[in-house]
Amino acid sequence: MVTQVAMTVKKNDGVTDVIYTNTQASGGDSAPAIWQLTAASGYMAFRPELRMKASAAGDGLKRRPEASYTYPVTAVGSDGKTYVANRANFTLSGSIPNDMSDADVNEAVAQFFNCLVHANVKQSFQSRFAPT
Repeated sequence: MVTQVAMTVKKNDGVTDVIYTNTQASGGDSAPAIWQLTAASGYMAFRPELRMKASAAGDGLKRRPEASYTYPVTAVGSDGKTYVANRANFTLSGSIPNDMSDADVNEAVAQFFNCLVHANVKQSFQSRFAPT
């Protein structure tokens, strides 16, 4: 089992660190662990948030880890109240056989996540288009 910890990540400038605070540990299967960028706002609804959960998949011979991320953008209305004007949402889901060796699972997960953080993939998400 992995123990939930606060996560320090770089902002888009590649220099500035932000800390996603571990606000809720998973209570077990299908219960999410939650991290929030608490420094972004004093209001929970206005904070970027990462959720991670895992559960048995299908016939129980696989595990399905899932993550979702939301990044709200706020604005101040004519009434002076702050509200969520827009939101970027991401989801990630996997299916990992229980009868796959730890070494193969480790390699598959490492290569997948290394692909996701590759500059080409990051730039594609930022531009909102797949590479051509």
